[in-house]
Amino acid sequence: MNPMTSILSALFLLGLAGAPRTAQSPGPREQAAEALLLEGKWSEAAAAYDALTKSSPGSAQAWMRLGIARHELGEFARAIEAFGQAEQLFPPGPMRAGASFRRSRAHARANELVPAFEALDRALKCGFENLQAIQGDPDLAALRADPRFADTLALAEREIRPGLHLPEYAELSFLIGEWDVTMHGKTIATSQVRSEQDGCLLVEDYAQPDGSTARTFLYYDAPSSKWRRANVSNTAAVTEGSGTRTGDSMRFEGEWRTRHAGVTKFRETLTPIDADHVRQLFETTSDGGATWSVTYDLVYARRK
Repeated sequence: MNPMTSILSALFLLGLAGAPRTAQSPGPREQAAEALLLEGKWSEAAAAYDALTKSSPGSAQAWMRLGIARHELGEFARAIEAFGQAEQLFPPGPMRAGASFRRSRAHARANELVPAFEALDRALKCGFENLQAIQGDPDLAALRADPRFADTLALAEREIRPGLHLPEYAELSFLIGEWDVTMHGKTIATSQVRSEQDGCLLVEDYAQPDGSTARTFLYYDAPSSKWRRANVSNTAAVTEGSGTRTGDSMRFEGEWRTRHAGVTKFRETLTPIDADHVRQLFETTSDGGATWSVTYDLVYARRK
C-alpha cells in the first residue's frame, strides 16, 4: 500500500474523507465539531455532533461522526444507533460501506456478534476494501475468534479481490502467456500477455521485427458486465472497444483511430482453438456495419 492510499484509508475510517460536499462550505458549527473530533476530544465532539444531528437530521456525515465520538467513549449502543442513521442516509458506495463497517465494530464491542457479522457483510457488499482492517482491527477480535468469521473472510476475499475469485474476470485467461503471432503459418510478431492488479487487468505487449510495437489493456468492467479493450501503438494508432463473451469467443466492437485514416469502426473476435492456439479475427466496416471486411486473421501460437 502506498503512502497516499494509507492516508486516504485512515481518513476514510475516521469518516473525514469521501463525504459528499455541498456547494456551501461547512459552517462555523461544523468546523468547530470537526476540530474537536480531530483533536480527540470525544465528549465535546459527541455533544457538538449530537446538536448538529438535531438541527440537521438528514446529515449523514454528522451522524457518522457522532457515532465515531460515541464509539471512542465506549458508548457502543449509542454509537450503533448513530452509525445506523448514517448507513441509511449515505448513498450506496464507500461512505455507506464505512458506516456499515463502523457499525460492525460497535456491535462486536457490545458482544452482539450476529448483527456485527451482518453489518460487516453489508460493508463488504457495498465496497469496503480494507482487508487489513478486517483481519487486524482490535474491535473485531470477537468476530475473528468465531467460526463464522471464515465465511466472512471468504466473502471479503471475493469482494475485495474479485479478479482472483470471480469467474467473469477469468474469461480471457486463455490469452495469458508468450506467443508467436502467425499469419498463413508464418510468424510475423511476438506477443506477451500477463495478468496484473490481482487478476483485474490483462496487459499485452506486441512487437514486430520492423520495430512496430503496441500495448493492449483488457479488463472486465463490472457495472456494464462488459470487457473493455484499449490499445495504443508506437505509430499513434489507437483502438478502443467493449465486448462480451459468446460461447468460446470474445467479441469486441469499437473504434480504430489513426492519424491519417481517421476513425474506422472495427470488431475483433478472439477464439481459443486449443490450449496453445488462439485465433484473432479483426474486421472493419465503412458502411455502419452493413458489411465487414477482414483486415487481418491471425493465429497466436504459444511459445514452447
